Amino acid sequence: VHAEALLQAAAEDRARAPDAAAALATLASRPGLPVPARRRALVQLAHAHDLTGDFPAALAALQSAVALELAADDDVPWLYRAGFEAATRLEAAGRWTDAAVVLRRLAASPGVLREEAAARLTRLRLEHFLWEPAGDGTEVNRES
Repeated sequence: VHAEALLQAAAEDRARAPDAAAALATLASRPGLPVPARRRALVQLAHAHDLTGDFPAALAALQSAVALELAADDDVPWLYRAGFEAATRLEAAGRWTDAAVVLRRLAASPGVLREEAAARLTRLRLEHFLWEPAGDGTEVNRES
C-alpha cells in the first residue's frame, strides 16, 4: 500500500518516482509474496521506471512480470497488462522475436484476451517473416 501511494504521488511529482521505484522493487522481491501481488508490483514498478525515464528497467520489470507462472484467475489481468505493454515496447524497439515470445505466452494463457494475443502474434510473424521453433531444433514457418 505504501509503495502504491508513492507511485500515485510520483505521477503528480516525478521527483518522487525514484522513491516509488525503490519501494516497488523491494515489494516485488519480498520472499513469500504471492505471485499475483508480485506481478502487480512489477507492473507498477515498470510505471515508476517510466516516470524516472529508465525505459530499459521498465521493460525488464514487465518481462519479469510476464515470466512468472500464472497463479490464479485474478492474476490474468495483470499478466495481460504486463504482456501487451512489453510486446508493444519490444515491437517499437524492433525486437520482433522477443515480442513474439511474449505474445505466444499471452496466447497460451487463459482469459478473454488470448485471441487478441494470438492474432497479434500471427500479424507480427507475417509482417516480419518470423519462424517458429519446431521443437527439434529446426525452424518452421507455420504460416505457409
